[in-house]
Amino acid sequence: MVVNLWKDPSVTTIAGFNCGGGGTFSILNIGGYSGSQFMRGTVGATCGSATAGPFFAGINIAPGKTYTASAYVRTSRSLSFRAIIEWKLSDGGPLTGTSVAGNYVTTNDSSWVRVSSTGTAPANAGLATITVYGSMSAGDSVDVDAIMFTEGSTVYAYTDPTINSSWVWTGTANNSTSSGPTP
Repeated sequence: MVVNLWKDPSVTTIAGFNCGGGGTFSILNIGGYSGSQFMRGTVGATCGSATAGPFFAGINIAPGKTYTASAYVRTSRSLSFRAIIEWKLSDGGPLTGTSVAGNYVTTNDSSWVRVSSTGTAPANAGLATITVYGSMSAGDSVDVDAIMFTEGSTVYAYTDPTINSSWVWTGTANNSTSSGPTP
């Protein structure tokens, strides 16, 4: 049994998303990696950093366990992107120096590519945040879809209950964890 701890894997809402500086987010309804819907983040002129990207916060985790984050991304031009797991205290406070960064992958405007990161939660961690991070300039955009956050070090093939009838939501669709057999 695999459990996806991220509650909105198809990115159906923009609540909880932010940019590493000035930026805008929108939900688009055509051309997602899985299904039609995906989230697009566009860097604004006030972005205070050469690196930016959306983050997906508030994943409950257990200290000492290993987790893998992954997402599919597509960018407005060829860029380098990666997934980062940021460990947080149970109250959402930072745990400085505990982030785990995956390898950079080259993205482009015509196809979805997967970014991932795997790490073990520190002893005092209670929450995790997934950040999709890359070098962007004002006007650049990144599309994000098909997010998974699972226990263990395996990067599973993406699935969710909307595309796999063997998987189920633990509550409201696209607003709860989901689980099913190994995809």
